[in-house]
Amino acid sequence: MSKEFWVFLSQKSELSSSRIVSTRRVSTMHMKWKKVLTFAFTMSIAVNLAAFDGGRSDEQEKKPTPATKIDSPKEFQASAETSGEDYVVVMTQSDTSPLKVYQKYLKSADEWRRLTEHNLLQKGVAVKVPKDMLKAGMIPAKVTKFSGRVEIARNFDWKWVKVVDNMLVQEGDWIRTRAKSSVEVMQDDGTVIVLRPNTKIMFESNGSAKTARGEVRTTKLKLDQGSILARVKKLAQRDSRFEISTPTATSFIRGTEFRVKVEAEGATRLEVLEGRVDFGDESQQVSVDGNFGSLVSAQGTMPDAPHQLPAAPAQLLAPEDRQVLQGDLANYNFAWAMVANATRYHLEVAADGGFKQLVDEAWVDGTSAQVQSLDLSDIGPGTYFWRVSALDAQGYESAWSSASHFIYPMKLR
Repeated sequence: MSKEFWVFLSQKSELSSSRIVSTRRVSTMHMKWKKVLTFAFTMSIAVNLAAFDGGRSDEQEKKPTPATKIDSPKEFQASAETSGEDYVVVMTQSDTSPLKVYQKYLKSADEWRRLTEHNLLQKGVAVKVPKDMLKAGMIPAKVTKFSGRVEIARNFDWKWVKVVDNMLVQEGDWIRTRAKSSVEVMQDDGTVIVLRPNTKIMFESNGSAKTARGEVRTTKLKLDQGSILARVKKLAQRDSRFEISTPTATSFIRGTEFRVKVEAEGATRLEVLEGRVDFGDESQQVSVDGNFGSLVSAQGTMPDAPHQLPAAPAQLLAPEDRQVLQGDLANYNFAWAMVANATRYHLEVAADGGFKQLVDEAWVDGTSAQVQSLDLSDIGPGTYFWRVSALDAQGYESAWSSASHFIYPMKLR
């Protein structure tokens, strides 16, 4: 039995030192008994791992909707720097044995030994898992960027906890964002799913299978509320599927960029920015091309005919690009060029050029917005980015304008 295994047991099983650690003062008889106990314990672990059938436990097979109660765990501590091929899992109270960790994450019973070489398996610790150690048959996905309050309910315990960078997202997991919060989840092929504020989504199916023709990938997302933006890599195999379902419609995608929104009345709105999406349900669909959208107003109804999206604002007027804002922020307005047939505009301010660290957003009727319409009271000195989209009378939203940025300097006292 390896040295690392004994370190793991001493921390997790809390066995007395007389049963684990050998010292110079241990008698010969004690050493003989230790060998017997060691052999017995090793055989017990081996039998347990051999008996495991590679599937989920009974607890994992349950798929209730996660409770709305929010846990408040301690701040997670990352165990090491992660690379592009690493996926982070956070140890929970139930991760008390190698078998538990293997059942949840790993493809082989032997992988837990590698996992403990450089990681401490302890509640609240974020542990990095190389991609090649993950369960076979799953499409690896992870949190690549988030801002604000973002939580995940994992398929094995259904408790809402905070996400961390590079956190593994598995089949059956739920993710939700709060106000002024967003999160980006990326699959291993580069497909990106961005959850907008006040959004809740489940990774209903996220698996792959090897066939004679190559890898067949199946991703099915269940959008319960809010809106998402997705950039889906072109699916190589005909049998591969990427679907997003809502209470009233399903979007079938083979490689495109689009938005899906669940609106207050339960309607589902699709806006395709690039490519093509089949929209509706299995029995009645419309094909929606780039720069068009469609709406399903109620479950079982035919999708609306494709509707052309409004143009994006062509010019952002103020603040000017790279402008340094002096004095009180309340003295500044955002302004942009008018768009024909637009009735409303959507303004976003973010701390990064990819708009993954959202600061705030607002919907206004005119072509300008006062800073007071946004909550920027907590921003610190730095560079901030903003952009605008246009909405028409039917509620369809354009692509985003080009982004502009301004600088908020440090105030001198």
